[in-house]
Order: sequence, then structure tokens, then C-alpha cells
Amino acid sequence: MQPAAAALLALIPLRLLNAWLAGVADCDETYNYWEAVCLLAAPHPFRRPLQTWEYAPEFALRSWAYVLPYAAISRIVDNSFLAVRLCAVALPFALAEASLVKGMEKRFGPDAGWILLGLLASSAGHAAAAPALVPSATICALAAWSQGRWLKGDRRGAVFLAVLATLWPGWPFVAVLFIPLAVDVLLKDGLREALRLGVASGLFVLIPCAAFDAKAYSRATSPLWNVITYNAVGGGDELYGVAPWTYYAKNLGLNAGIALVLVLVMPITLLLRHLLARDPRRPASTVLTHAAPFVLWVGILLLRPHKEERFLFPAFPSLYIGAAASLDAGASALGALGAKFVAPRTTRRFLTFAALGAAALLGVSRIAALAVYYDHGQMTAWRAAAATAAKLGPGVTVCAGSEWHRFPGTLLLPSNARLSFVRSAFDGQLPRPYAYDADPMETAARDVKGFNGHNGGEANVYVDAAACDVAVDLRLDEGDPPLWVNDTRTWTQVHASPFLDSSRTPALARAFLVPGYSLQRAKFGEYVVHIPAEHFVRIY
Repeated sequence: MQPAAAALLALIPLRLLNAWLAGVADCDETYNYWEAVCLLAAPHPFRRPLQTWEYAPEFALRSWAYVLPYAAISRIVDNSFLAVRLCAVALPFALAEASLVKGMEKRFGPDAGWILLGLLASSAGHAAAAPALVPSATICALAAWSQGRWLKGDRRGAVFLAVLATLWPGWPFVAVLFIPLAVDVLLKDGLREALRLGVASGLFVLIPCAAFDAKAYSRATSPLWNVITYNAVGGGDELYGVAPWTYYAKNLGLNAGIALVLVLVMPITLLLRHLLARDPRRPASTVLTHAAPFVLWVGILLLRPHKEERFLFPAFPSLYIGAAASLDAGASALGALGAKFVAPRTTRRFLTFAALGAAALLGVSRIAALAVYYDHGQMTAWRAAAATAAKLGPGVTVCAGSEWHRFPGTLLLPSNARLSFVRSAFDGQLPRPYAYDADPMETAARDVKGFNGHNGGEANVYVDAAACDVAVDLRLDEGDPPLWVNDTRTWTQVHASPFLDSSRTPALARAFLVPGYSLQRAKFGEYVVHIPAEHFVRIY
């Protein structure tokens, strides 16, 4: 079996499993993308999704064209959150990875293809990106597809996918990822062909996206330009927290592990192969060209004070190309060096299996830690809240306090329920319900008052705890308890699931699930669901 065929058989079920188990890791995914999908796919007069300030026509920072295909698929699969995630997010991601493996196999040989497949299958970073409905994860998939076409010599296909990644998800900054591709096309095909490909692809993608956004916002506007102005010129992203450069170093280590080490030593492994096992079919310049997007993108990220783990997703395909080529080169060089004592093929296999084994141990341990510590408790609790709301009749108010940012999305709720917020320690700007109209496009174009561009929470809309029919929150041993925990005469707990208390758990134990070590040291709180006592008597 060839690596490309094995990639399809291995990565498709693996990514579907990731999507089945994963929680929603970031509130941006919920409120900027899943809620927009819900609005277009399942408008409802009561179960109204929530709008962020970025979608307010006054600011227009997000592209409605990006969520449109997901909304179309949502309607086909009866607006099932899980089905959309499986069919429209995780499956295309796996196909893009398989395309990358096929390109690696064609350009650098079967051994490099198998190595890349092993690294991708054990990647904690790709396991996190595969089920995520955020631009950075979509760009990761499109960048992998573009690299796969490029490695196979299909520069036209690679350029189109690069332009699609730049213009469709609404993150124009990622154009820097495709500078090496643009240079390659320019050198091999000439300026005229490069311009023709770029302009034709750009118009093909940009015109329908711009037309749909203009209709959705009911005015001519460019979310691409607006987001550049806000982030690059205005520096608005700093309002949401800043971090030192070590933040990305730590997260690359957690998400890429052995692959990061292989990329860092890549200049050495390529030099050793050049000196000891020269192979004209795999020149170092080609490896460096395909790995360069990783360096360019991380360099851009380090210049920005606001840092988030998901921002690294677009760099992963080129990182893993570099890592696979580095391991292939290092194993070949050391095999040639010890040829007098051991058959080169034996040495290559031993070193490859050892590196991939270490990558698998670290990757699986990290993926399992996230699933056991966070994802299971979060998603189980919200599904329990949705199931409880479905039993309560019409007009159910599901409330969140401090855990508003882990709400998976309105698609998860039954049609008789909607989310509201109870005041908590958070004092930033919260989303607000979209103004309802039977036509989703009319709803999108309406200006919901009270939003601002400086993350000020002065216009937040809260409900009193007494107005809640279902309440979801996180109970920890330290800190203020949820509003509805202590009043057992008014509120009854109907669900509790474990959720890691990271502040009381050692760093190593919470970073990796190590058998015999991590769970013995991990401290857990509880993700709890409460309902009023009179509801409990009625439905149980």
C-alpha cells in the first residue's frame, strides 16, 4: 500500500473521531462562526443565535461568505452541530492531509510520505485544528492542499488554493504563507503567467465573496480591509490580552513535539545528507522552500503582542513537511555513515521508527489530556443542559455565568431554548441576540445597538438568576461558587462532569496524560447543570 492510500484509511476515521470527542476550544469559534452558521441555516423567532460586535454592520470585520458553505451543509444535515462538524469541517481537513502526504510521496519518495503520515497522525496540533470552525483551521487545511498540489508540480492548483485561503476565510494576513509559492511560480512560469494565475484566481474567489458580504451587510464594505485596518493599523487585538514570545514556543512544543525538534535541526540533517548520502532527487533547496512558510508565519505572529494557540494552525503543514524531510535526511545520512557496520536500510528504519514512536507517545498523551481533562466535561455538561431544556416545554432560558465562553453554540440547543447571561466576574463585551427576521439576510443587515470596538462591557445584557430555567457553570474548590450552587432549596443539580482545575494541577500533569502519574496529581472541579427545584419535581 502506498502512503497516500494509507493516509485516507488512517486520517479520515482519526479526524472524525477528533470531531466526535472535541469540545469547542475558543469562544471565537462559537460566537463568530457557529452562531453565524446557525443564523443562516436555522433562523428561529425564539432560539436566536448571538451576534458579536465584529458582525455588527457598523464594524463588519467578519465575512459572511466564509460561513455560507457551512450553513448550506447544516441545512442538508438537519442543522445537527455534530453532523456539520463531521461532514463539513473534519472530513475536508483529513482529505487535505491525505493530499499533502501524496504530494510528499511524489516529490521526496515513499519513505518521506510514510514519515509525514506518521507525524500527522500523532499531531496534537492537527487534532485540535481538524474539528475547529475557525479561519486559522480552514487555512491550515487549504494550505495543506495547496502544498500537496505544489509538491506534485501542479502550480496552477496550488495558486488557486493559496488565493482561496487568503481571500475566503477573512484572514488576508496569511498571504505571507504563500510567498515561496509565488516566487517559485514567478521563476518557473514567468511574470506574465504568475500575474494571470493570481489575478484570475483572485477575481474568481473575491467577486462572489464580496457580493455576498455586501448583501449581508446591506452596504458595500470589505471585511478583508476592515480586519486589516483593525488589527494591523489600529492595534485593536491588544485589547484581548498580550503574551511574550515564549507563549508560541511553549504551544509549538505541546502541539508539534518531536516535529518541532526535527524542524529546528533540519539545517544539520540536510547538510549531513548532502555530505554523506547525496541524493539529487531531493535537493535541500526544495525542502527549505516548502518549509519556509512556517518560518514566515511564526515570524509574523511573534511581532503581534496578542497571541493565541489557534493562530499557529496555518503554519502546521509546512512545519510537518520540514519535519518529515528532516527525519528522512537525517536517517539517510546516519545510515550511510554506519554502512560499514549495519545495512543503511536497517539504520534508517530504526531511526525513523524511534522518532515516530516518540512523536506518537507525546502526541497521544497530549490529545488524551485535552479530551479527558477538558473536552469530555465541557461537552457532556452542555449536551445534558440541552437535553434537560428539551423536556421543559416552550420558552426555556439556558443561563451561563463565568462559563459563557465555553458554550458550543446555539445549534446544540433545542428549538425551545436560548442562551442568556448571568452577571459574573467577566467585565468585557458579551455577544447579544440577533434581531429576528424570517429572512436571515435581513437579520444580518440589522444594526444591533450597544456594540463597541474597545471590548467595553457597559452595554451587556444580563438576566437575573431567578429567570433561568437551566443553569450551566463550573464549580471549583477555590474561587466564588456559581450563583445557583449554594441555594439548594431553589436549585437542584441534575448533572455534574469532571473538569480539570488547572490552577491546582502541576504543569506536567495537566500538559500530558501520563499513565500512573497525571491522574494521581490532577485536581478536578465539576461542570454542573442546575434547574429550579419545581422543574425537577415536574420532569423527574
